[in-house]
Amino acid sequence: MNDLRFALRQLLKFPGFAAAVVLTLVLGIGSTTTVFCWIQSVLLRPFPGERDPGRQVVLCSTIGSRNIDTQS
Repeated sequence: MNDLRFALRQLLKFPGFAAAVVLTLVLGIGSTTTVFCWIQSVLLRPFPGERDPGRQVVLCSTIGSRNIDTQS
């Protein structure tokens, strides 16, 4: 308990340092949360509501494209 009182006294003695510490913590926690939310929404759950992501297919059109056979 004495350590907590000492820390509080020191922070009140130097308010600029206390503000810098709080600002650093806010920026660090906020940016980390933002990055993890972005990673989860974009990479881990790319299709919301999809029950079986293994059954997804991609349809491509080959009209107008030339297939070059390199085994001639």
